Amino acid sequence: MQQALIECRPLLRPGGHIVVTVRPRRQRGLLLDLTGHARDAARAAGLVPVDRCVALLAELRGDRLLVLASMAQRRPPRARHRSPGHAARPP
Repeated sequence: MQQALIECRPLLRPGGHIVVTVRPRRQRGLLLDLTGHARDAARAAGLVPVDRCVALLAELRGDRLLVLASMAQRRPPRARHRSPGHAARPP
């Protein structure tokens, strides 16, 4: 990521911005700090981070906000896929 940001610098005009989006990610059940790594890569590339924003994917229906479950949240646990006497399928 740092190299990509370094290569973007010549494309920026003075006062320009680069927007980097990072999705939350888990590895072995732990939440990775990808936003921190992106910020560190930007600083190492000679850029100055100016803001950090959080986006929520949701649908607006009338005056109500409807938050939909992610695909990972909708996926049932592996145990529910197993039939008695049958091995579970590999992921």
